Amino acid sequence: MNILNLLSTIVDTLPFPAFYKDSDLRYYGCNNIFAVEILGASKAQIIGKNVEDFNSKIPHDLLERYKHQDERLMEAHGKQIYDSDVLCSDGKRRRFRFVKSAVVDENGNIEGIFGLMIDLDRTSKSSKILSDKGHYEKLGKHAAYLVHEINGPLMRMKALLRKKELLANAFENKELIDLTNELLATHETLTNISGWVRNIGHDSFHGSMKEVDLADIIDLTQELVTDSLMSNGVEFIFPRETVYEGLKLKCQAVQVSQVLYNIMKNSSEAVKDLEEKWVSLDITWTESKIDFAVSDSGDGIPLAVQEKIKRGGQSTKKLGKGMGVGLQIVKEILKQHNGELMISQEGISTITTRFNR
Repeated sequence: MNILNLLSTIVDTLPFPAFYKDSDLRYYGCNNIFAVEILGASKAQIIGKNVEDFNSKIPHDLLERYKHQDERLMEAHGKQIYDSDVLCSDGKRRRFRFVKSAVVDENGNIEGIFGLMIDLDRTSKSSKILSDKGHYEKLGKHAAYLVHEINGPLMRMKALLRKKELLANAFENKELIDLTNELLATHETLTNISGWVRNIGHDSFHGSMKEVDLADIIDLTQELVTDSLMSNGVEFIFPRETVYEGLKLKCQAVQVSQVLYNIMKNSSEAVKDLEEKWVSLDITWTESKIDFAVSDSGDGIPLAVQEKIKRGGQSTKKLGKGMGVGLQIVKEILKQHNGELMISQEGISTITTRFNR
């Protein structure tokens, strides 16, 4: 069986635009949807050309972005996810999600890239017909993370209510004492609801440590990122599967994904207003440990924030940005796993979480 013909047949059957390029970033192939709906050309007119050859069809701002993102993926040898405008052949500018992967041979040499394009306008319309099962499974999965957004304000609320209780007792004001007690009872109810949602949101959130495939952790992290963090136009880069294929980690998988997700979330908030905005996750390991390094295109981590991270402060975000998981909770999760958090400012600023295997 001819592998190239098989690949071409598979790509042509995909229900969305798909393309693949060689190591010189020239189009090596694509499906009919990409050729007709995106570039408005035949496959023969596309193959062998690079994106710059279509400068009459692609606006300059988009052309430069596509070029830089392809080059960054070639350097990373991994996977890349980002949302971008696309000027389609019908003259309409629509929003697409690009999901791309480097094609690497057995010796680690990059041979090209493969990409899919998901029309977000059409996806958002069709998402209404998702099955109830799929919808509620996803809702439940994210409930545990939502709880951590609530817990920070709840803890601060309790501290304030305790101060109010002391003042009410000092002034011996019965009406104020009764109101404070009622508020404390309401707070307790909210805390109980929070715990209940957390537990049903993901059965394994507080489960026991067990050996899991790293692929499961990365898949969950990637799903959380693509579901929640794509609206700011930030590009996310993940390592290719062969980097961590077969690796296992004794851990609580959801908590590890939660740590990675929240660090990537903080990074995306830091770079969202920059012209060049990307966040990458890299993995290195030895027999005794696995390091997850999150880097971004920002100017570095301010010293004040570094000190807060070392002290285990609550959050690096400004008011109004949400509390995230909170650095203290991240450190507690790492402590449960005998892990640690490290900051590097050499070259690109990086936050690394280390887990012992």
